[in-house]
Amino acid sequence: MAEAGKIVENLEVKINRLIDTHKTVAEEKNKLTEENNKLSQLVNQQKSEINQLNEKVKMIKLAKSIEGSGEDSSKLKLKINEVVREVDKCIAMLNK
Repeated sequence: MAEAGKIVENLEVKINRLIDTHKTVAEEKNKLTEENNKLSQLVNQQKSEINQLNEKVKMIKLAKSIEGSGEDSSKLKLKINEVVREVDKCIAMLNK
């Protein structure tokens, strides 16, 4: 009987260790999940910022090309309409 008591006692110790390990792992998982969510949000914000900066670059390039060219107003309107369509496409893609 004393041997059975030791086995039960050993099992209890092992079960308690397992429970403690499970709690620790669950807490770490929760922390990592939170960190992952924060990093995902950061990535999305940075993607949005990159898209905005790319649009600014396009506008600057367009402004410089308009500045340096002696094109008539109809060609300029066509270029501006083209850029507006591209911006609209980008907005539509961001809204998806």
